[in-house]
Amino acid sequence: MAINSALKTLPSKNKGWVASAYKKRGDVYASLEDTVKAISDYTAAIKETPEDVDMYNARGQIYYEHHDYFKSDADYQKIISLEQGNTLGYLGIGRNLTAQKKYAEALSKYNDAIKLDQNNAQTYALRAENYLGLKKYIEASDDIVTSLGLDNGDHAFSLLSNAGKDAKEPLVAKLKVKSDLDAAQADRWLYYAGIVCESNEDYHRAITFYKKTFEKSSSDVAADRISSCYEELGDYQNALNYINKAVELDSTDDDYIYEKANIELEAGQIDKSIATSSKYIQKSPDCYSYYLRGWARERNGDIDGAMEDYSTSAALGPYAYSYFCRGRIQLKKGNRDAAIKDFNQVLLIDTIPTPRSCTQYAYFYLEQKEKAKDWMAKMLAKTNDKANNYDAACLYSLMGEKDSALVHLRTSLDKGYRDFSHISRDNDLDNIRNLSAFKALIDEYQAKAKVEVEVDEKDKGNYINKVAEIPFTRVGTAYKVKCKINGLPLFFLFDTGACDISLSNVEASFMLKNNYISPQDIRGKQDYQVASGEIVEGTRVNIRNVSLGNLSLQNVEASVMNDQNAPLLLGQSVMNRLGHIEIDNEKHVLRITYQEKVAKK
Repeated sequence: MAINSALKTLPSKNKGWVASAYKKRGDVYASLEDTVKAISDYTAAIKETPEDVDMYNARGQIYYEHHDYFKSDADYQKIISLEQGNTLGYLGIGRNLTAQKKYAEALSKYNDAIKLDQNNAQTYALRAENYLGLKKYIEASDDIVTSLGLDNGDHAFSLLSNAGKDAKEPLVAKLKVKSDLDAAQADRWLYYAGIVCESNEDYHRAITFYKKTFEKSSSDVAADRISSCYEELGDYQNALNYINKAVELDSTDDDYIYEKANIELEAGQIDKSIATSSKYIQKSPDCYSYYLRGWARERNGDIDGAMEDYSTSAALGPYAYSYFCRGRIQLKKGNRDAAIKDFNQVLLIDTIPTPRSCTQYAYFYLEQKEKAKDWMAKMLAKTNDKANNYDAACLYSLMGEKDSALVHLRTSLDKGYRDFSHISRDNDLDNIRNLSAFKALIDEYQAKAKVEVEVDEKDKGNYINKVAEIPFTRVGTAYKVKCKINGLPLFFLFDTGACDISLSNVEASFMLKNNYISPQDIRGKQDYQVASGEIVEGTRVNIRNVSLGNLSLQNVEASVMNDQNAPLLLGQSVMNRLGHIEIDNEKHVLRITYQEKVAKK
């Protein structure tokens, strides 16, 4: 309204003010997601001041967001023609090319922008994103660190979490070097390394970096991240210790109170969780806090209190899990019509199969089991998340399909699921809880978890860097290397685009018949996305030992493709577990820098 009034009264001869008003109104329309009116106003602004690059940038941004790269390129090209020394036009075109996966063309634009301004953090962040598309992880890591060193921008910071597991080792290595060189800000660089590890579910290593940060700066943020990592590992006592430190350091951050209530619930401290979540509700009531307290009350036997909290949560949300939990209680109370209404509400709200989805359970209680399975399959295909496999275990347990439930439970534990407290009380698993296979599985992974925590707390040995060279021969864009799988010598293609180990059914059958793979190593079926983008079914197996030269890994997951001609692939995520990888095309070796522990004297 204010801008409309301004446009009515501003003298038409004052083109700068008129253009500014149009642009401001365009910004408002863009925020309201009315892009048609936003573009109209930006175009009007350009007519008033056709040499103002900010106007072209605003319109180019809208075109970019709508994937109209041709029109967006035209606006950014206009910026280049108006101000050849301005990096904005090169960055805009480069970003458009990256979005179209035209990485080589985009790279030249980013290089041009860096020639014009070597201190623009956004340029390095955009080029890093482009390098990630090219799978040049070392170059991407260099640019991320450079960008963060210039201004700690949001774009580069987000890449720490989103660069992917193939970029983890080179990125962590660069950040560690930076922490050594920049002693005044060492805590910041160590914190960044923690983020990279945490986002790749390497929680023990993340804790190590966060603790070093905390020792240097007593940061509440670092304490919070340490708590979160311990929570992921199922070590609730340490999680509570560090979230309490975060609360002590910043008592004004209500999120820490919520996180504390959630950890207390996971740890089985129900009364404390109810009290802490009530404290949070007094300060910042929202759908999530009422849901959390409702869940705690339900576990405490206060069904009516839980119903009240779920209803409040649903009203504040809408939050799908609130409707689902209320519907489940309605079923127990015999109110089937009310339950069906709540489950159908879940279907209206929860429309995307993510790790936080509960639609599969709603379908189950609506007695639409095939739809429940189909939704669960979509969740598993979309993200390789341990929570998805745990949900699948719960769903198949509810359905009475015990073998499938156990397979998915093992997979979730393989991927790092460690919430044994939740497993012990989760009613969804009651159909498999008394099976000897279930008990053996939990005993196995509880023992592993204990060792993991002991290593994290007690292993203070020093490490030295060593280098191993693995010969290769070129096969197209891949590299053929010799390795041993459970002692069987094989040649694999090391493919930077592949993730894990991939076997054809010919090799897998041979290994099974000759005891290189045992029936116990077979983990079940899973859908995989191949290079063409097609989703194919494969079999997951556990490889007990993978050896390359004098280096070895234990318990590596592999996929067996139902294709006799499928190549033997060794993915970068496997190689990165060994150490930092460099490809020396002159000497024809993969050079792996790894750490070897020095024995304590």
